[in-house]
Amino acid sequence: MKYKTKISERQKLILKSLMEKSYRQNELQELLGITSPGLLYHLNILEKYALIIKTTIQQIGNAKINEISINPFQLQRIREILDLKIKNCTLITGFGELGTGYQLPDASSELLKKHHYKINRIVCFTTKKAEAIRNEKVKEEKLMKINQYYHYDYEEYRNLNSSFFSDLNSIILEEIKEANLLIDITPLSKLYSFEMLKKANKYGILCFYMGQDEEGKDKLIWMSKVKIEGEMIQ
Repeated sequence: MKYKTKISERQKLILKSLMEKSYRQNELQELLGITSPGLLYHLNILEKYALIIKTTIQQIGNAKINEISINPFQLQRIREILDLKIKNCTLITGFGELGTGYQLPDASSELLKKHHYKINRIVCFTTKKAEAIRNEKVKEEKLMKINQYYHYDYEEYRNLNSSFFSDLNSIILEEIKEANLLIDITPLSKLYSFEMLKKANKYGILCFYMGQDEEGKDKLIWMSKVKIEGEMIQ
């Protein structure tokens, strides 16, 4: 499951340089040893793919001094383009209060292992009541350790104006700094699933839905880049 983005070797070199630090445009031109029009051509392509950010730090008349930096929202996509190996892989999932929903993080983690994804960290969105249910079952069923819980009342996962929807962006950006992410859109409400899919598309994160095959066995259905038409409205 990879994102296809047509990036030349020169553009990859620019991204690799920017992963180390930000550069002024003239500094980047000198580093790469290319002409100003040549650099501008490559920067325009990278900007079109939203992989870099160009910031004007000084302007004298029509002349601008620009600083070029990596778009922090696209770290995971850039790591993939550059084939940068990162050891840490975080699963973002959740579970509700009904039935055996508390087992969902374990079920999805096991399926991911079969796809050769080694999960180092599990982040769960849930309710306090659902966490309490899981905690009662941990020893008895030998459930996996959850590294980070985010608690919201169940109604907040169904309300676009809730704190869950306002907090989610900053949570994902914090997690993506240190690890590649996988998003499970199976749990909780449909609005939760749609919002998670939207974030996955925006930040180049692989995401999946846990369904079943013809024999009734659990199966990962990759949902990455599924198109969402329009905006959700309250």
